[in-house]
Amino acid sequence: MNKKLMAVAVAGAFVVPSLAFAQFSTPDGVTGSNASGSNVTIGGRLNFLYGYYSAGGAGNNIAGVPNTSLAAGYQSKLSGDAFNNSESELDIKGSENLGGGLSAWFQCGSSLDVTGGAAGQGTGGLCGRNSAIGFKGNFGNVYGGNWDTSSKMAITPFTVFAQSYPVGNSLVFNGAASADQGNIAVPSTASAVAQSGGGANWWRRQSRLLTYITPVIQGFQASISMSAANEQTAQTVGSGINKARLWSTGVNYSNGPLKLGVGYELHKNYNPGGLSQTSVVNGVGNLTGNYAGGTDSQLVLGAQYAFMNNSVLVNAIWVNNNYQINGNLNMTQTNWTLNGAWNISGPHTIRLGYVNVGSTGGTAGAGGTNFAPLTVGQMTANGGAGNTGAKKYQFEYAYAFSKRTEVSLGIAQVKNDAQSNILIGTGSTLPNFGETQSYYGLRMTHVF
Repeated sequence: MNKKLMAVAVAGAFVVPSLAFAQFSTPDGVTGSNASGSNVTIGGRLNFLYGYYSAGGAGNNIAGVPNTSLAAGYQSKLSGDAFNNSESELDIKGSENLGGGLSAWFQCGSSLDVTGGAAGQGTGGLCGRNSAIGFKGNFGNVYGGNWDTSSKMAITPFTVFAQSYPVGNSLVFNGAASADQGNIAVPSTASAVAQSGGGANWWRRQSRLLTYITPVIQGFQASISMSAANEQTAQTVGSGINKARLWSTGVNYSNGPLKLGVGYELHKNYNPGGLSQTSVVNGVGNLTGNYAGGTDSQLVLGAQYAFMNNSVLVNAIWVNNNYQINGNLNMTQTNWTLNGAWNISGPHTIRLGYVNVGSTGGTAGAGGTNFAPLTVGQMTANGGAGNTGAKKYQFEYAYAFSKRTEVSLGIAQVKNDAQSNILIGTGSTLPNFGETQSYYGLRMTHVF
């Protein structure tokens, strides 16, 4: 078989995310390739940020909740510029026509970082981003690897911003908005799960994931995925610690200007509160802080409508997060976001968004000797006492030099409630509780 190695121009989905309507992020769709023999392609994107961050609001400390950014009683006014990589990647893809509409395929997605930060941290490995091997045909697509979960794929079309970008929407998914390092299967101190983002994050690229995606039928497409039991780390067969597992499903519907999506995900034994692991089950209440297992769930809904021949897009996402911290200790949270894009004319596009992070509820973190407030991902659990939410305002003006190259100016602000210290996104430092974080800067994206 002849093998061809070529550079390909990836569709403008990376340049203008809101204009990419592929329902699930799998190579070449879900039908078999018509090409004879086999082929290999190379593509990817470079996405870099240079901006100015500030956290000059009046902060405060909360007893029982560690805040490593400042000493007790100190008012944080951290500010400064930063040059960061954000979700840059190199994709090597291949497929082979096996006949009868059946194809075998693979993808190896790796992080790229011209800033040198990832290499300096030892995180420049291969296949750390979406990577898998599978079969596709008229029956759909089945594959295994390191890939976005079914729920994440179903909701991706309903935002015009990248998630970890300081102007992005990661807050609604309790995502760890830190500098992108890809997924290098580093053990998370919060969950002992081999996945960046820790056990509380719902916007996941999951290690050792098995996935099936249906073909598109009357505008509907569905997916289901499950992680293998060996995706967690620091948990051996004989340790007695509950083993982690993920289940995820998503459904999309597309009919002209209207697009809808729904995702549901379960995390078994992910320890979202980062409690101490032990082989001894302590029972309900678990006053010693030893993790005894639990089930977390998320329901997420997305909707999009296009106006004026797709030149104006309006998106909405609603998210309900439920965490079983330990035994009868739980935390709930409902978040939502509105965002959209307006292609004014030619290369000029404006993107706007608003994110509302609701205050947490539930029994975890209630007052008392044994139950101080605790952090769950980026969120504070305080027994439903309130003031643990945040609001985010988003703006971006983008100029597309071509279908492959775009430069934009982004502005964002996160206003934390008195008992919240949510990060604004990639490159930011941990704010104090109740602080306002701001960002403005340039982003350059080049797709190749």
